[in-house]
Amino acid sequence: MKIGTIVTGVGVVTTITLQYIPQFIHWVQAVVPTSIKINVTGDGTTVDLDANGINSLNLIRTLGAVTNGYTLALSNGLITGKTVDIIITNGVAANIDLYGYSLQAKGNLYLQQIRNTILAASGTVFDKFAYLSLPSLAVADLVQVEFNDGLNQQFTQPELKSILQYTQNVVNGATNLAFDNFTSIIKKVYVTPVAQQSAYVARYVQKGNVSAVV
Repeated sequence: MKIGTIVTGVGVVTTITLQYIPQFIHWVQAVVPTSIKINVTGDGTTVDLDANGINSLNLIRTLGAVTNGYTLALSNGLITGKTVDIIITNGVAANIDLYGYSLQAKGNLYLQQIRNTILAASGTVFDKFAYLSLPSLAVADLVQVEFNDGLNQQFTQPELKSILQYTQNVVNGATNLAFDNFTSIIKKVYVTPVAQQSAYVARYVQKGNVSAVV
């Protein structure tokens, strides 16, 4: 169902307040919003993304894509009894209809989506994530992956798109350099970039405690 309208204007901020969290939000617009932030009263921030982050985590595990469509998963099902502020900064001079829907009842986990800064030549370790996007990864950057079964494997930039095609059809965008870990096969990812860059992490956290990663 339609849950609100993002008001026209580049840089214009719209806040949509709900008394529940839909499992997914969806909108259609050729220009990505500048940012999206979702705050749950009493629980904390579940989404905090810039434009690159939205592009990076849009359409996770999709078999296709609506033209100019954006779909972000927010939880593992409908979560009720929460006051939720969805704060979106528009990137275009047009109104955008925002939709929210769920495919499962009684959700109990948020899919928290946040940005991490990886410093140049300084290794960063990522664990306990469902999806890790590295949209600015360069060919010379080092990525070492430790799997839960004991395998250790180094990955190069082209290989990230190759492995992503096993879990989703939308892999050809510039930002589709990612590790899908929804089945928890990966224990840790070590990233050492030549230049500073942003990584975008989606991870399941407990309803009521966004610091409790599952």
